[in-house]
Amino acid sequence: MKILERLLAPAKFEYLWLVPLIGMLTIYGAGSVIGLLVFHDEAALTLLGILVLGALVYILGYLAIGRRISLDFLSAWRGRVGVNTNVVIGVIVALYFLMIAYSAFTAPKLALFEALRGANASDISIARQMLFITRTGPEKILVYLNAFLSSVFLPYAIATSYLDKKKYRHILLFAFVLSLTLSLEKALVIKAFLPLVILAINRWMPRRSGVIFGALMVAIVMSMTSLSKMGNVGDGVAERGALSRTFDQTKAGRVPGAESKMLGFVLAEVAKLGEKIEPLKNRFALVDSGSLSGYLVNRILWIPYVTAYDWILYFNRELDSEYLTGRTSLVVSFLTGQQKFNMSGEVFAAEYGSDGTLNTGSSNTIFLVDMFVNFGWIGVIGVAFVVMLMSRFFERIGDPAATACYYYFIYQLMIGSFFGVMFSDGVAAFLLLVCFVRPKR
Repeated sequence: MKILERLLAPAKFEYLWLVPLIGMLTIYGAGSVIGLLVFHDEAALTLLGILVLGALVYILGYLAIGRRISLDFLSAWRGRVGVNTNVVIGVIVALYFLMIAYSAFTAPKLALFEALRGANASDISIARQMLFITRTGPEKILVYLNAFLSSVFLPYAIATSYLDKKKYRHILLFAFVLSLTLSLEKALVIKAFLPLVILAINRWMPRRSGVIFGALMVAIVMSMTSLSKMGNVGDGVAERGALSRTFDQTKAGRVPGAESKMLGFVLAEVAKLGEKIEPLKNRFALVDSGSLSGYLVNRILWIPYVTAYDWILYFNRELDSEYLTGRTSLVVSFLTGQQKFNMSGEVFAAEYGSDGTLNTGSSNTIFLVDMFVNFGWIGVIGVAFVVMLMSRFFERIGDPAATACYYYFIYQLMIGSFFGVMFSDGVAAFLLLVCFVRPKR
């Protein structure tokens, strides 16, 4: 029991500030070391530097400044506006399920139904995109509306309904989870269950409920993984893109521009260590993906790293290391009068190529790398400091439902851009909501 308590300690609110660090270490820690030995080039070394710098800024910023910020003024702000939780939940629920009903009925195919019919992985992938991503014209807003409502507002509404023990809470959770399974996106159900598990760990709900919700989350993720053919889009697809085709682990390939003697020395020494590693047959598979356990290892611990590495590689090779100055974000591009650059789509095409059916694919990366390709090392320092301030904000907000939702926000940052999460996923609007609104319980 003591071992379990220690494992769950990071999920307790008093250790909230450690969650982003644990997320980076868990998802990118092992990959950064192994990747440096596998690729032994400037991009791998740059990625390691970005992660280390981001972590250091976050830690030092919190210890020196963050923990000294009391945010006592929030109590006065939040006391000015009281809102009936039934009204808030009703508005959010009505908007979301009207949107999801329209999307489901107008989609040519639904990934869940295609999988149940026995479709192959490629057909399932295409059907998944048809729910939101391939929408055009006015329907394009469905993509953003879905992300805005489902990423933080509906999970907050569900967490609040469980805290208040609303009679409809179980029905609301079931309906939300069912809607998330339509696309067979395996990780989406996490947003429904994770806040509830966090609340249970922090004793805002019975521990037994947390165990049940956690078990359901794992079971649904595993089931959806199996239904979606474990994400395998076909033999050879990982070799079509330019980045994949130029991958040669037997050579210590240095990216053009790495002229520093010190850098060359470091890469040469790393390459010597890398020679002891058996070359990968597939750069996206650190271990054999034939089994479910192998697939999960690659999907959780290796592919996120390789994708982040490919962002740096693409930035160096295709963009000549020219910073994008916010162009990866639709909102920032609009506000600054620039043309948006679909970096995630371009990297996806460079990784997997295109056969005419995967043109809407995207390869997302950790928020630190996204900020690096936009604003360089200064961007890494700035965003790490801002995330530190946000961790302190949710430590002191005094709303357990909002704090529990922060954990999924951190998960999004581990695999997505800061601007995308803040604006498209509604976190910025959510911050304003919890600043001024105190639910009447």
